[in-house]
Amino acid sequence: MAEDELAEFLADGPTGAICVVDAGGQLLALPARLVDFDSATIAVTVDGVNGDATQRAEIQACVVADTFTAYRDIRGVIWQGTVMWPPACDDVATLTVSRTLTFSFANA
Repeated sequence: MAEDELAEFLADGPTGAICVVDAGGQLLALPARLVDFDSATIAVTVDGVNGDATQRAEIQACVVADTFTAYRDIRGVIWQGTVMWPPACDDVATLTVSRTLTFSFANA
């Protein structure tokens, strides 16, 4: 995906999932929606966070977001980085991005 196409894609607030390993060693994949981004960080709202979890730590995470109405229209992005987990009480997690991968079937 070209830089301008990526910016347009992100401006629409795509949905997807955030994947983390919790303090108990369990892999979590929770629904997430992009709410803010810049060149170094992304912020996502996260649904289903365990409200009882009080220990916060910086851990590795992956966020995947995509959109499609038909197979040929699939577009998306995968971010890897670190995040404070669990997110604050507003359920917004901010990922410090170390790697970004994009994919698009639109021009395939």
